[in-house]
Amino acid sequence: MTQDLYKILQVDPDADAEVIEAAYKRLARRYHPDVNHAAWAEVRMKELNTAYQTLRHPRRRALYDGQRTETNGARPDDRQRELYRCYRHPDRAAIESCDGCGAGLCAPCAGRFQPPTCAPCVVRWARGRQLGAVVTPMAAALVTVVVGGVSVWAAGRVPDWPRISLVGVAADIPASVAVLCSAAIALLIARALWDLHRLREVVREALAAS
Repeated sequence: MTQDLYKILQVDPDADAEVIEAAYKRLARRYHPDVNHAAWAEVRMKELNTAYQTLRHPRRRALYDGQRTETNGARPDDRQRELYRCYRHPDRAAIESCDGCGAGLCAPCAGRFQPPTCAPCVVRWARGRQLGAVVTPMAAALVTVVVGGVSVWAAGRVPDWPRISLVGVAADIPASVAVLCSAAIALLIARALWDLHRLREVVREALAAS
């Protein structure tokens, strides 16, 4: 950590988000290449962008504050230790934070899932999606069953339906609708089973990483 991001933006380390944003906009108006044509202005603008992108994001700022505290030799509190150390590998520095709970993630843990997420949050997400993976296709399948049933009922009540060609086979309209509904139900069930399989794989990988 060679530069103090707060000094780059000329703000106090305790400054709130509004002050940081205002400082960035003020300095950007001064050093933006479209306004300042000096050769060093572009470098200065890159420094401002880097500092702002870190300090505007609450979790990134918390991670940076923890690293900054350690670099300055101060004793961080327990909350800071948790934020800038990987939740799974306490001996490794966190480079990212969990998108769900904010836990620190080291490089291997941050690259396991996208966006960066800790294993417990991935498991909770996957288990929540499992219900949706079943309910939505099953609801669609129920509607398809009703449509198919109405078609079969209509076939028995109304004689002499017009016949159409379905995949080279002549059939009346209700029978054709019933066949299409059956195919749709099979596809919906297959999709639900495939989604459940994928979610189980995600849970298995997350549990292996936890």
